[in-house]
This record gives sequence, structure tokens and C-alpha cells, in this order.
Amino acid sequence: MSNVQVVRNRPDTHFLHIFHKDCSNLAPELHVTPILFNAAPSPAATTVLPKLLLKAETMQAHSEYTGLDWKHLLIMPGDIIIVYAYINKVTAVGFNTRTNLGGRFPIDTAKKVEPQPHEKAEILFATGSFGQYSSPSSLAYKTGQYVRVCRWEKDIRWAYGFNQSALDMGRISIVNDFKKVEWREETW
Repeated sequence: MSNVQVVRNRPDTHFLHIFHKDCSNLAPELHVTPILFNAAPSPAATTVLPKLLLKAETMQAHSEYTGLDWKHLLIMPGDIIIVYAYINKVTAVGFNTRTNLGGRFPIDTAKKVEPQPHEKAEILFATGSFGQYSSPSSLAYKTGQYVRVCRWEKDIRWAYGFNQSALDMGRISIVNDFKKVEWREETW
């Protein structure tokens, strides 16, 4: 076993990773052998990206941003943005309450509002799939995915939503393909 090196052997991990020392300089990721380890999983890291937020964050824009295309937000100083996920360290997905549109935007264009306002989450469960874009603002979804409602349209048959699986935003028709998730009050 002199040609085997232990890379990680911590009691809080599921796997023990080993690789051959003589191959380590070539492509160690191809020579890693995971061995199941009898231990509890380590808790999820808080810096894992993309990061879906359990509670949406409210931010206020301090500079303008004109996105690259319809998948990005248009932002003016003073706009209020509801953030639903962080794609990476510099990009988030949010909904601009002034334009009633959502998309990606650079985090450094806005600052988190304190204290955070309370927002009741409205979640829809997709019972059908829609993958074809009928317009740039349409949201694709698959059966079983959750879509968070950002804004209802006046007739309540259409909504602008955030697909929590795809981290995308767009307009959806809720007539046939969705069931509303009902939140039960805790009775402790």
C-alpha cells in the first residue's frame, strides 16, 4: 500500500478518498476511488452555490443595470428587488417590483434592506410540464417542480414565477398544470 495516499479520512464524511501516488500528477480526479465510510453525513456548507434561499431577501438597487437579454433584470437606482437565489458569488436571481419582471443581476448593484420585510411564500406544484417557450417571458417547468409566485396577474389565471429547480423566472398559466401548496398553521 505504499503507492496509495489517503486524501480525506474524517469521521464526519461518507467517503474515504484514496488515489495512487504515481498517478496524482496526471489527473487525480480520474484516479479517485470512493470507499463507503460508516459515518453520518457532514452538514451542507453554507457557501455552496448556486444557493436557493428558503426566505427571499429584499434588496434596494443603488446603481442601474441593463441586462444582456430578457433573462436579466433591468434595474434603476431605488428599485426594490426580491432575491430568490444566488447563482454564484456575483450573480443573483430576483424580481424587480417596479418593472414586475425577474431575472439575473449582479449582486453589487443592490444592497440588502434591513430589517427584512415578512413575505408569505406562495408555492405552486407543477402537475404537468411545459418546455416550449411561446414567448421570451414564458417559464419552462417539469412535473414535480416548485414554482414560487412573484406576482399574480389581475385574472389570477396567470402569474409571474420563479422555478426553484431551474433557477429561472417567467410567466406561467396556472389553469391546468399547477396545484397550490397549502401551508398548514403549526398547532403546538
